Amino acid sequence: MRTESTTQSLSSDYLPGRQVNGRPSGSSSAPTVVSGTSRAMPARHQSHRRYETKLFISYLAFTEGPQYAVKIVAPEYPEADMYEELLEDRNPRNPTLPVEVLDKETRPILLMPCVSDTYDLELRQWSKSKYLQLFLQIVQAVEYLHDRNVVHGDICTGNIVVITERDAQLHKQLTAGKIYFIDFETSRRLSLPPGKQHALPLPEAQYRRRLKDLTPFDPYSWDVYCLGRLFGYLSFESVYQRRKVPWIVHSYHRWLLGDEKGRHPYGKQGSSSRQIRYVSQPRSHQLNSDYGLHAGNKTTQLTQSLPGRARDSASATNTFDAIMSDDDYVLSSRPPRWLINHQELHRRGISITDLVKPRCLYRTSPFSEGTQYAVKILAEGFPEAEMYEELLQDRDPRNHILPVELLDAETRPILLMPWLSEFYVLQLYKWRTSDFLKLFLQIVEGVEYLHDHNITHGDICHGNVVAATERDVHGHPEIQPGRVYIIDLETVRRIPAPPGVQLALPLPEAQFRPPIKDMSQLDPYSWDVYCLGRLFGMCTGDERSPYSYTHIIDGLLATSGDARVMADEPVTADTLLQVPRWLQTHPELLRRGIVLTDCLKPSYVYSTTWMEQPSYAVKILDSDNEEAAICERLNRESDPRNHTVPCETIGPDPEGRSVLFMPCLSPVYNILEGVEYMHSLKIAHLDLSIDNIIWATEREAKAHSHVLADRLYIIDFHTSRQLTSGPGYQRSIVLPRAQIRHPPKMETLDPYSWDVYCLGKVLELLAQTVYWKRKRLPWIGEGRELAGSSEEGKAN
Repeated sequence: MRTESTTQSLSSDYLPGRQVNGRPSGSSSAPTVVSGTSRAMPARHQSHRRYETKLFISYLAFTEGPQYAVKIVAPEYPEADMYEELLEDRNPRNPTLPVEVLDKETRPILLMPCVSDTYDLELRQWSKSKYLQLFLQIVQAVEYLHDRNVVHGDICTGNIVVITERDAQLHKQLTAGKIYFIDFETSRRLSLPPGKQHALPLPEAQYRRRLKDLTPFDPYSWDVYCLGRLFGYLSFESVYQRRKVPWIVHSYHRWLLGDEKGRHPYGKQGSSSRQIRYVSQPRSHQLNSDYGLHAGNKTTQLTQSLPGRARDSASATNTFDAIMSDDDYVLSSRPPRWLINHQELHRRGISITDLVKPRCLYRTSPFSEGTQYAVKILAEGFPEAEMYEELLQDRDPRNHILPVELLDAETRPILLMPWLSEFYVLQLYKWRTSDFLKLFLQIVEGVEYLHDHNITHGDICHGNVVAATERDVHGHPEIQPGRVYIIDLETVRRIPAPPGVQLALPLPEAQFRPPIKDMSQLDPYSWDVYCLGRLFGMCTGDERSPYSYTHIIDGLLATSGDARVMADEPVTADTLLQVPRWLQTHPELLRRGIVLTDCLKPSYVYSTTWMEQPSYAVKILDSDNEEAAICERLNRESDPRNHTVPCETIGPDPEGRSVLFMPCLSPVYNILEGVEYMHSLKIAHLDLSIDNIIWATEREAKAHSHVLADRLYIIDFHTSRQLTSGPGYQRSIVLPRAQIRHPPKMETLDPYSWDVYCLGKVLELLAQTVYWKRKRLPWIGEGRELAGSSEEGKAN
């Protein structure tokens, strides 16, 4: 369906006597065209809520010169008065965007420069120092408003604009690099300053959507809460495309709240000298405490929601000097001067230049051609140095602790270590199952080694596991390529009792949250295993990719039937990915010249090498299900709607073991017709997922004569069932274990409906994947080509 864009000219009716782009508004030589949405502007916009009419009240002007936006002011909001009042102050700290209020007495509108908001910035291309300086401008802007007893009420990405060089050239009243606030609909002037204002009803703000039941709130606190939400959102956006952990969220937030090296993760107070004062005042509502941040002679009085542990650590101390200078909160990303001039580092030719984690971790330049190093500044009160020295004395091959060197142990201890790639940075979704599992089993081995020595790590996560690539080992003879190493021993501790005997202890401050909200104690060995499972789930359940490793969990959780097929050899971490000996020497496979080399699903599916065509896959069948019978029945059907992969059942052998022999094809994306055909035969698959749908390429079709190119096939019928009733008549059954998770508390369902549900989940995943691989769609009215589209619509 085609919709025509509404276009309006700013005639003298709207802009009497005003000049736009240096010409009168009524000039025909350079008219300013204001493009609206694909719907006409409502006649009574005043009666609508602001979020229902957001797209109708702002219009953009696309011209060859400066870009303008026009906003129709709703009468119930004092926005025009607030703009005029704030713009009277010529203070350079004033963050209010310069606007003109037109026709205030009759039909007020705001004429403003159209510039980039924070959502449009490519933050992932910014340096950390540039990003933090931008955010600190936003903090100063909020402080400026609060100093005048003014609250904004809706601080978010869309209400903060950033002036680029091009914007400053087109609009002389703007300053390049400065941030401005817009949208003062929810702003109000209060009678009391911060720290004394009582709670008021919350405004209609974007960040309120998840806080529907929140009681009245101190409006200053609400601004700072929105500021924190904005900070977390922007810091994640800045690193999302880099495939790195959002270090700003993990370190900077904890630093502000007094948990970053300010106290021991198990409750012991550190000995650093930061001065952060928490002034807690009783309130009748939740999450409301005041704190003052002292940096040099500057004091920022803000009100912020703090977690309980931050309020409990009101006496925690630390220093701002390593990060923030005394001059207007200029945040430095450079290492401390004493670290740059460190004699031992200079003697070795190591130049530390880049910040990784504030006040803690620095590294050499990633663009240097020499050996890459990282330096970690150790905090007093942590047994990290002693634990490294103790563990690195053991040459056990299961020991996966990263080799480090302790410098200046007596004065200012630092750790010098090789710089390796984080486990999370690796593009795991491109890996073969066998390669991924080999890598992950190294982490399991490293944790098992620690537990054998009554040691727990306490913070197994993506950022604390690194992997050595071929490039990383340059200059580090002690590092092995392809090996996984465990780092960050701040939360490591020696436990008096072995696994299975140790009682619960207080949980450390870790990146993964406990499974239960109020859980504060747990057996430390169990906590390590829980974190290991969370890490595994994060790596295998990456929704940004159509490839998933969730199916290997079935192989790791071997049932009695799985143990039978590999009974001739013990199942260990080394043999889990190997082809069983009986399958390698299977007479029928040897007769056909089939040599299985790769593991696709541990204990279940193996394949020949993908480097040579034709490539085949062999699946070990379980006699307890109907997979063999269903595959034989479907392969007898010649209906063109039949999308079952051509396969052949081989066996059983003298031991009663049967295998399914089939071509090994590529993963695929669409299979509606095949599912409908199976349902017409009263067959339910019950495990439809992205991994159980494959596609034959032209290369694979040439290698397998019975396979059609560009055709989709369904595989893996081990949970499938032949039913007595068709769709619409079949009663509910107990749902089997599948790759798609069951909805909460759902144990039974009509099997055909379950297939459709799983199919919808597959299509949803594919839609997300396709959108993720593309660039962000332009916002309505964004880009000059959209202005031209309205003219095309009128012409059509």
